[in-house]
Amino acid sequence: MALACAFIYASWFESVVILHHACGQTVRWKRDVPGGASGLQIREGLRDGPWWVRLPLSSATMEIAVTAQGFPFLDRLKTAADTASAAEATFRQQAAQRIAALDRERAFAFRRLNLMRAIADAIIEAETEEQAVAGALATLRAKLDWSSDSDARALVLSRFLPVAQAVFANIMASEDDASLPDVAQALVAFENWYAETRGSPFWSLFDHYRSETPVVDF
Repeated sequence: MALACAFIYASWFESVVILHHACGQTVRWKRDVPGGASGLQIREGLRDGPWWVRLPLSSATMEIAVTAQGFPFLDRLKTAADTASAAEATFRQQAAQRIAALDRERAFAFRRLNLMRAIADAIIEAETEEQAVAGALATLRAKLDWSSDSDARALVLSRFLPVAQAVFANIMASEDDASLPDVAQALVAFENWYAETRGSPFWSLFDHYRSETPVVDF
């Protein structure tokens, strides 16, 4: 029986010999051999004529290592496949990190929008800056679910005061005025102060509060 490719090793158990080939094929031989020989005879590799190897009979499972013919083009394809696999894994990791960062930015953006919208609604009813500031800080406390006071919370509220004042000034102005305080800049200054002093984004305080952002299905 001619073989399509070289085999890597042979194994046998009792009366059956199994040849394992480099191309993934397996061939089985039974113990009956030409000429009534007392051993198992199998042909090794690709030869012009038959070349037989006598294997001892045994009831134990054994393996014989055989040098397989090398295929350089397969080695090159294997290297290319490994490189592609590694590139994919790296991209997936980077993509996951980027998606997580964008998801966090989106959450913070909507938390920022929802808080400032609520503060604007509270301030628009105020007649004086004092009332506006009181309403804004009360809204912030409610959004953060701060039902009790502490020195740390009092400090945060005091640093947020310029944001409330800037919102009030812009709401009360009848026309656009270049001298009006910039609400966005005031908010950024507050966020930077909080991150520098607390070591985390201010908007992470809202992690306990759900439904502040719409869910996007990808």
